[in-house]
Amino acid sequence: MPSTPLRLVTVPDTAPPYDCEAHGAACPAGRDTAGLDTAGADPLGTGQPPEPAPPVGSASPVGSASPALDPDRPRYLMGVGSPRDIVLAIAAGIDMFDCVMPTRNARNGQAFTRFGRMTIKNARWQRDARPIDERCRCPCCAGGYSRGYLRHLFLAREILCLRLLSLHNLHWYGELTIAAREAITEGRFASWARSVLTAIHGDDAADDPT
Repeated sequence: MPSTPLRLVTVPDTAPPYDCEAHGAACPAGRDTAGLDTAGADPLGTGQPPEPAPPVGSASPVGSASPALDPDRPRYLMGVGSPRDIVLAIAAGIDMFDCVMPTRNARNGQAFTRFGRMTIKNARWQRDARPIDERCRCPCCAGGYSRGYLRHLFLAREILCLRLLSLHNLHWYGELTIAAREAITEGRFASWARSVLTAIHGDDAADDPT
């Protein structure tokens, strides 16, 4: 990691208002063919196969398609994804993403954190007065909404909880990609990625290590 040279790409103001996407599901040959005719398109995109999807990374269909795309233009990955998949896709040369996961998971009571996923309805958070993440500056965490209160809102089916978790998740995703960009610029992406993947391993947060 990374298997593809990492670079920062700037899109000019005159960039065409459309993109070209290399599909082909799990077939590398199909993706290569789809990515050939890209004249005038900016950015270039590739699609992740529908769930259940192969892992994202250098050995995945995404990783095999990425080197075939013009390295001087942004690479956009559709439908990805989890924080783990985003880190691995960046290592494979992807620049931009779109995915419903931050808000969809929020609507199901799940928060993404630097120490794993947190399922807010779990009984362990009932009397927890801390925010989701004490280091986070999102409106939910910085606003003083505690884990216990968020749990109460979720169980009471108050839409405020879903909005707060959505704000938190979107902020956290933004912070993740900002940190990735800084790590690339400073030449320490591989070590940064390893530390992040280790910290967020698992489907539920063990707890804030601090």
